[in-house]
Amino acid sequence: MKKGLSTALAWWAFLHLVLIAFTLILLEVAGVPQREFPWLFELYFDQVLRGERVIIFGLPIVIWIALWSTTGKPRVFP
Repeated sequence: MKKGLSTALAWWAFLHLVLIAFTLILLEVAGVPQREFPWLFELYFDQVLRGERVIIFGLPIVIWIALWSTTGKPRVFP
């Protein structure tokens, strides 16, 4: 149970960070306007995380530190 939960949390943190990187690349580097993919902001960032920037950017780090302190291994990559 503990291993399955830690694996699920590690995947969530990793995919969350990939989603943030993908969003920043599309918005800043490629110059794609936000209206081109509103589902990303409206569904995940605004509804699930309530638009809090601290939670959006800090969630993966907090999950990885919690996994490191509970399992003894840093699980950055699942």
